[in-house]
Amino acid sequence: MIPFYFSANCTGIFNEPLPVGGNYWSNWTSPDNNLDGFIDSPYVFTGGVDNLPWATLDGWINTPTLNQPPVAEAGGPYSTVLGNSITLDGSSSSDPDADTGDTIVSYQWDIAGIFTLDGLAPTLTAEDINILGVGVHGISLTVTDSFGATHTTSTNLEVLLPQTSIVEDAEVLISCFDEAISEGTLTGIGPGKSAEGRLSALRNMLAAARDLIEEGQYAEALVQLQDAYEKVDGNPKPPDFVAGDAANEIAPMILGLIERLQG
Repeated sequence: MIPFYFSANCTGIFNEPLPVGGNYWSNWTSPDNNLDGFIDSPYVFTGGVDNLPWATLDGWINTPTLNQPPVAEAGGPYSTVLGNSITLDGSSSSDPDADTGDTIVSYQWDIAGIFTLDGLAPTLTAEDINILGVGVHGISLTVTDSFGATHTTSTNLEVLLPQTSIVEDAEVLISCFDEAISEGTLTGIGPGKSAEGRLSALRNMLAAARDLIEEGQYAEALVQLQDAYEKVDGNPKPPDFVAGDAANEIAPMILGLIERLQG
């Protein structure tokens, strides 16, 4: 059947299925919010109903392109540490109908079901990050175009504990060393005053390593720490300088510093 035009005061039935559609009615020309070429509601006339009334005369000849949904891109995966803020990035989102004037009008973010943010590049504050806490959190971004079409995508945000500096770790090591001596859980090995001398010598090695780290002389600090580790590692050669329960805690702390300097 060839489509034809009815004026508004005519009667009859013309209601072909897509892609042909119904008829054009001069008094029923809006709205067409999704720009599919058809009026959004049926046209009721004497003798029937046109479920697919065309928005323009001869619309079946120049069928408009149907609106395509936008494409959300949430960026990420993201990573930050407790106490820091982070900015999300939805700038890679796009609308395939941009060349016909369609555009993304809304960016809505959901952060682990705890926060909702709006905008192309919203920021999670340091307070927000602290509320989320350490772990991996889901993020979703929903974009909406000017015709109400939507698309949602997701990514992750990992929140980490802040990493201490090597100098801070060296300070903690020396504090633990001094505390162990004070509590009697770390003692020197050797007869007479030699035990005290070895204990002091080991502490001097650790203090020297800390000072070298502060000065940026990492290679020299590494030598000091490796020498100190051999004095507390439990191996018979070279002999240890210290003994006690705390020796089993001090040794891995020294080894940890060595690994950080090497890595």
